[in-house]
Amino acid sequence: MKQVLTKEDVQQAIDKLTAQNKRVTLAAVHAVLDHRGSMTTLIKLKAEIDALGQSDVDSSEALAAFRQVWHLARNAEYKQRETQLAELRENITMIGLENERLEGVAAGGEARLNQLGEEKRALEQELRRIVSNAEATAYSMREATASAGKALRELADLRAAHAAELTGIRSELAATEQRAHDFELRLTRANALLEAKRAHEMP
Repeated sequence: MKQVLTKEDVQQAIDKLTAQNKRVTLAAVHAVLDHRGSMTTLIKLKAEIDALGQSDVDSSEALAAFRQVWHLARNAEYKQRETQLAELRENITMIGLENERLEGVAAGGEARLNQLGEEKRALEQELRRIVSNAEATAYSMREATASAGKALRELADLRAAHAAELTGIRSELAATEQRAHDFELRLTRANALLEAKRAHEMP
């Protein structure tokens, strides 16, 4: 957690730059402070320090200048935060869309597995019917045996293709689940960051 920037810190940085005969600019002071604190806070504290060193005659002019600088800094910081929030919202939307797409891919893989199972059961039923007809009809034994052999070869080919495709689908499902998990983590982090930003902006 960053330390809170104080007026004493800024005064010490100004004194250090003055002792080194360097220009006391906001960028130089921020560098001496190791970039602690926001530029808005630094502008406010430096303006207060500068105001202490001016005469009463110059106090009204210094206050007006300070208010103008403070207003510009506040507007710049507000615009930067709005841009960051817009980017976060866009990232969250894109992650949600990608998550929906991956869920669709996973559902498609499951549907394909179910379809292959139905085809396998249908072929097995057809094979049983052919074998049963071959046993019941001696006259058509050869034809039935040949048909059964063909069906067996087709079934073997289908099972091999089914096994290969099933392996590929399982691999794709595993990769899809991992990507979905990664996107879920990113979505959670993005939501947490957005909530933190909102909480920080609340008075």
